[in-house]
Amino acid sequence: MKKEYDPLIKTVTWRFVDPFVGVKPIDSRSVYKIKYKVDGSHNKHKARHIEKGYAHKEGVYYTEIFSPTTKWGTIKNLFSLAS
Repeated sequence: MKKEYDPLIKTVTWRFVDPFVGVKPIDSRSVYKIKYKVDGSHNKHKARHIEKGYAHKEGVYYTEIFSPTTKWGTIKNLFSLAS
């Protein structure tokens, strides 16, 4: 994982910061999986980083939650209207 983090830090995409005084960082972990094809052969490795969301406190860790998602049907409709 260090090999993947180093380029992000070098290009200043990510940066490590100290937590605020009196605030405990939210615990997190990485989950790794191997995806297989229908015939049972190896397809790819997948990884994701998850945080324990139930530990968040409003006003301390966040003030508003916003996760933008769009369905492909919506995008197609917008393109058809624009053309």
